[in-house]
Amino acid sequence: MQAFHYRALDSKSEIVASSIEAMSRQDALSKLQQFGLFAFELAEVRVRYRFRGKLRAGAVTQFYSMLHDQLEVGVPILKALEVIRDQEQSESAKQMIDDIMDRVTSGSTLSNALQSHPRAFPTIDLSVIRAGEEGGFLRESLARTLQVREWQASLTSSIWGAMAYPIILVSVAAILVPGILVFLVPKFEPLFGSLRQAGKMPWATSVLLETANLAKNYGALGILGFVVAVVTLLWSIPTAQLRSYCEKMFSRIPFLGPLARDLALARFCRVLGTLLENRIPILKAIDTSATVVGHSMLRHAIEAARDSVARGGSLVQQLAKSKQVPGDILAMLGVGEQSNTLDSVLVKIAFQVETRTRKKIEFSVKLLEPAMLLVLALLVGFIVLALLLPVFEGQGLA
Repeated sequence: MQAFHYRALDSKSEIVASSIEAMSRQDALSKLQQFGLFAFELAEVRVRYRFRGKLRAGAVTQFYSMLHDQLEVGVPILKALEVIRDQEQSESAKQMIDDIMDRVTSGSTLSNALQSHPRAFPTIDLSVIRAGEEGGFLRESLARTLQVREWQASLTSSIWGAMAYPIILVSVAAILVPGILVFLVPKFEPLFGSLRQAGKMPWATSVLLETANLAKNYGALGILGFVVAVVTLLWSIPTAQLRSYCEKMFSRIPFLGPLARDLALARFCRVLGTLLENRIPILKAIDTSATVVGHSMLRHAIEAARDSVARGGSLVQQLAKSKQVPGDILAMLGVGEQSNTLDSVLVKIAFQVETRTRKKIEFSVKLLEPAMLLVLALLVGFIVLALLLPVFEGQGLA
């Protein structure tokens, strides 16, 4: 990453001076255009301080929350940043906040100062904060940013909370079953020597012993081959192409495909609605929303809709052509577009889709837990039965 100092004109034709990090000069110009800035001076500079780590999502949310609370009671922004810095435990984060304070003191806006640390503050947050600065409602924009981040954290926590028990069951099965096959079952094989020679070995015991021998002799080789195959595949196929192919295949899986699409759709509606509520131009808001949706097929549909809106067309009609958005949501978007209340409608859609998706996940996990327990019990039961079957049949041991 390189650092560039720029002077640019904002949406109010006022001169803005700050710094930005980008991969190249052209990338820097592209980023400035996304933020609605027209650069007339751009020069590469050495960065005074660059935050090389990545703040936890919770730490960024706490930063916004503390800043919002202090601005709400009338604390000047520099004093608010100083208070946040003094309460910060991480030295690297303290240095980052010091750099932000230096930039603000030098005349930079808060959004431009935060923009100098892209690994800590994402684009969507900067867009909302910049709109609040330009419109004179910075506290409100910080509050909406907090709402979005808390919604994302709540949804993530809900999903991981629901999946915790199934993940534990899978982990236990992945350790227990191979462990039994590799270390326990082979010790029983000498006991069944006479049965094998006489051809009286029960089929279940034969299958178990053969599986154990394969796992013991070729298990490590099979795992190594799988890892090599995956690494070779990742290196040989471009990342974007591989991800697009995997998403297309995943989207065809019943239940899981539509579920992933609904999560991405809820994220898109929440982000776009929040940006429009902060009076960000619709084309810029759609561009920003498309970058954070996390679903390539839906992102392509959003980008096509953006081009349609730029030509004076309808957002809803273009989304309908993509067949990525359910009909009920299209109907609600159509009403919002016609009544000029698209921002509030998008936020309501996001809430509804999120609630519906969360209920689907919780219901599916409730069905998945007993099913996984049953499968694990059947596996262990088969192993135990196969080892004891010769005794049950009264055939004796060698």
